[in-house]
Amino acid sequence: MMKTIPLEPLSGAGPVRLTARRSEVLDALGPPDASFKKTPHSEHSTDSWHSGALQVFYSGLTPAVEYIEISVGTELEAALFGMNVFATNAEDLLRLLAEKTPVVEEESGHSYLYPQFELSLWREDRQAKAFSTVGIGVHGYYSGANHDA
Repeated sequence: MMKTIPLEPLSGAGPVRLTARRSEVLDALGPPDASFKKTPHSEHSTDSWHSGALQVFYSGLTPAVEYIEISVGTELEAALFGMNVFATNAEDLLRLLAEKTPVVEEESGHSYLYPQFELSLWREDRQAKAFSTVGIGVHGYYSGANHDA
């Protein structure tokens, strides 16, 4: 049975709260399946659960949640504004979001950014019927606004 993770832009995803300390995330989710440096220059390791479908990125002197990414897989569903991101037609999801906030589109239909919600959606190509990755960040992650993390 798949577990649904409700996404709350600017707040968190399920039990993972944006700006929470890494120790709080580990208390909520248990030990990660894996921890790895996303890039050689990453300040902190990224933790992942559910075969990599849930990834949590940290920043700050004391690692705190900066970004949460959920990818399509066999274990998780991501719910955004009541819609299952991975099962909803991409065009329907884009229409719903267009009613809520402006979009900045990148990569010719692959990636969509919603700075007001610090939200991103990604799909392999414009013809993909649904998105395969969704992410939310702390205030300022995409909008560039200053934040206390």
